[in-house]
Amino acid sequence: MPTSIKSSQSGFGILELLLIVLMAGIIGGTGYYVWRSYNQTNNSLKAVASSTNQLIKRKTTSSTTATTVKPVATASTDQYLVIKEWGVRMKLSPELADAYYAFAPNETTSAYLSTKSLVAVAPSCAPLATSIGAIYRQTEAEYQAASQASSGDNPPGNIKIGKYHYGFLGTQAGCFDSSNTAAQKIMNAQQPRAGFVTAEKTLEAVPSS
Repeated sequence: MPTSIKSSQSGFGILELLLIVLMAGIIGGTGYYVWRSYNQTNNSLKAVASSTNQLIKRKTTSSTTATTVKPVATASTDQYLVIKEWGVRMKLSPELADAYYAFAPNETTSAYLSTKSLVAVAPSCAPLATSIGAIYRQTEAEYQAASQASSGDNPPGNIKIGKYHYGFLGTQAGCFDSSNTAAQKIMNAQQPRAGFVTAEKTLEAVPSS
């Protein structure tokens, strides 16, 4: 009888030990799976964060570089009257913004000047009628001759551009128009003429493009 009880207790102990080992294995396997999953997720998050940071850094660098090297555009507000036949130009004040010129038939030594706003009310102030003034051009020989025998009608040009000398002559007679509106405009004709005197001092060669 005592031997039977001892055998039963021994068998129970082995079964209990196997259950404990099995449970320990399950718990250990579950823990290892959880730990491995955690590490994989953590590594994935780190990789995503690293890629995002690199992308942001590249965009920031690209934006900074573009801002740094982008040229600042500057718009020129200067206005010029270009005498294309001579390849010269002169800077105009706002009052002379509508200035224009004309050459008399078969003549290329004088460009006669006026403004469209003046001619609109006083047609007789047109360049080829009674102009507000004229830019003239002299060869070297003509300049030397004018210097030796200077007169009011043929003074030596005071600006040299290339092989020519240039100067300005004001109108010798006033414009005439019978309308009151034109008369008032003509009274102010001295202002654009004085403006042309100033503009002539800025005469220069047209820059090559």
